[in-house]
Amino acid sequence: MNSERHHKQSRKKVRMRLLWFIGFILISLYLWGTVQIDFDLRQNDNLKQEIESLQNETNDLRIQVNALASYQRIVALASERGLVFLSANHKKELAVDWMDQEISLEQEEAQIQYAGFF
Repeated sequence: MNSERHHKQSRKKVRMRLLWFIGFILISLYLWGTVQIDFDLRQNDNLKQEIESLQNETNDLRIQVNALASYQRIVALASERGLVFLSANHKKELAVDWMDQEISLEQEEAQIQYAGFF
């Protein structure tokens, strides 16, 4: 009877230890999941801020490109450097000899080439 009682107590101890162990594992998994979710939410917020920052930077760069590529700015820079504005209905060919750097006007209407801006 003593042996049977000791055996029951031993089983109870094993069951209690097993329940404590399972409880510890479940609590650990719950806490790890909570910490992981918090970490993921913070990382998500950081990525959203980075996306917003990159979008703002992209918009600023687009504005700069548009300002630098504006027709008025290019015409002003070209005229400062001595380039002449040629209209689209100009029907003379401007021949440029890059070797001797001579410029001459030829009266050919078969092929139209423009040097400058339209």
